[in-house]
Amino acid sequence: MLLELTNTMRTQGRTAYLSYGSGAQNPNFFASSLALQAYVLNKDGTTLVEKLANFNAQEEVGSETRYFSSEQLHHLIVALTAYDFFRGNTNPSLDFSVDSAGKNLLKGSFHTAAQTPLESSFLYEELDEKSPITFSATGSGEASIVFGTEFVPAEVSAEPIYRGMDVKKVIQKLDTATNKPTGPALTSAKAGDLVVVTIQVVLPDYSAAVDIVDPVIGAMDALDDNIYGTSSDNFQYYAYPRFYDYWSWYMWGAFSQKEFLVDRVVFHGQNIWAGTHSVSYNALVNTDGEFVLPPAKAFDTFQPELMGLSAGGKFVTKSLTQSDAASWCLKWEHRELQMDALPAYLNIQNPSTNGPDVVPITPDGAQSGGSLSQGQIIGLAVGIPLAALVLIAIVVGAFKFMQGRSEKSTALKEAKSSKPEWFDQKKLYLDVETTGDS
Repeated sequence: MLLELTNTMRTQGRTAYLSYGSGAQNPNFFASSLALQAYVLNKDGTTLVEKLANFNAQEEVGSETRYFSSEQLHHLIVALTAYDFFRGNTNPSLDFSVDSAGKNLLKGSFHTAAQTPLESSFLYEELDEKSPITFSATGSGEASIVFGTEFVPAEVSAEPIYRGMDVKKVIQKLDTATNKPTGPALTSAKAGDLVVVTIQVVLPDYSAAVDIVDPVIGAMDALDDNIYGTSSDNFQYYAYPRFYDYWSWYMWGAFSQKEFLVDRVVFHGQNIWAGTHSVSYNALVNTDGEFVLPPAKAFDTFQPELMGLSAGGKFVTKSLTQSDAASWCLKWEHRELQMDALPAYLNIQNPSTNGPDVVPITPDGAQSGGSLSQGQIIGLAVGIPLAALVLIAIVVGAFKFMQGRSEKSTALKEAKSSKPEWFDQKKLYLDVETTGDS
């Protein structure tokens, strides 16, 4: 019987659980607790049984206790109690040490069952590359030791990285009418474009808690749903965990919490069943240039070694598809043209064809499309002297205007010296200004 139970067990990292049957992916919590009791009665102390105990004991990080029925909770308590008695964890007397190249990295003792775990962190440069890391322990009791590293890769991988989770990331244009992504995947965009970033995570096994972290491209700003109301999915997100969040998967979707930070967007999920899950957020392209497309990361918060990265690459942004030297002139009657109508008006999609009533101007002042014709040369020859005459007329007019203001100022001073008691200085000044200017 125990052999048949072992055949239905699924192993992942530091945990293992019994599924609903051979070939099934999701856990049977009730059967997992009963199986742990059966293995303890059989005095089976293999690594697989330890992983099964870890699964029954795990909780979501930073959240309330998972919701179980009273029957499930009872069997969990009984199974874990029996396992602790079997492994001598109720009255431990254990001393351990972690060392490398004569340097102690972590040292501690466990003499009570309620003692909290110990941990230590250090920089990679503090270790000797050629010296191994040794773990030693003396006494009675069971200790689980986990060693992990956090690092920034020297190069962004162009292929996804699988470590127990399959992660894919795609960027598409936003259809503002439906608030849904549309069109093919983008590797470039224009400043001002609205896009949708969609991340897909495939889990082969159940996970108690999963985080998805997506670093935002430097060319974009993520639009917080709580401010802009721009969510592209059908779920409602909460900033903090809710009691009985075990059922949120059925009500709101697997990842019922979303957090917008300055440089990344984080999705928090609890009780994630095996299968495919998708999350998304909207972003605004606001900077021109060539940027690194960082990979999105998904990982189990209880055992971070279960993780995956999407493919990385480059993302290019630019203001217009026209050359940087070109500009556009709009007719006066079109000055109130809406922003979303500009692409069609300017015919940006086809740079070789100008939009209606639009004249592209090059830096030398000539219309794009060739050299000056004979008629254009004659027009310039006539136009330059006329422009000079107009300039002279403007200068003469400005001189006469300043002379008139000087005469008005003299008249105002004379009026002040002989004004009666009812005279209103401010009113007279305004009248003189208005009459004189008109």
